[in-house]
Amino acid sequence: MSIHQQKSTVITGTVCSGVQQAGLFTGLNWVKEQCIQLVGFAPYPGTLNIRVNGKEFLQWQKWCRETQGLMLTPPNADYCAGLLFPGQLAEIMTAAVLPLVPGYPEDVIELIGPVHLRSELNLEDGDQVAVLLVLK
Repeated sequence: MSIHQQKSTVITGTVCSGVQQAGLFTGLNWVKEQCIQLVGFAPYPGTLNIRVNGKEFLQWQKWCRETQGLMLTPPNADYCAGLLFPGQLAEIMTAAVLPLVPGYPEDVIELIGPVHLRSELNLEDGDQVAVLLVLK
């Protein structure tokens, strides 16, 4: 399928700090292995958090509802499942992670990448970024 036939969207948001828990999750062997299989790369430990609001929030919600994310399936009930949405930030392949956890903040997109996205792209809290999400 050519890129012109793929469904895609661009969502703009603001870089923000998280609660520093994603590094533990993305560092787990089963997470790394499934990310390689599903999106083609092992994630750098941690995520880049992007806060969305207004129409960007509604666009993110619509994307999550109308596209089929790739299921990140835990090996047991000690861990949470999640959905991966492949994409790109600047020239770097990424995936948006939607943890399937009750009470998870709906206005935050957590991006994983094969590198430390914040330092690779010289990003700081408050910077505006545009994430391309592509349905594969």
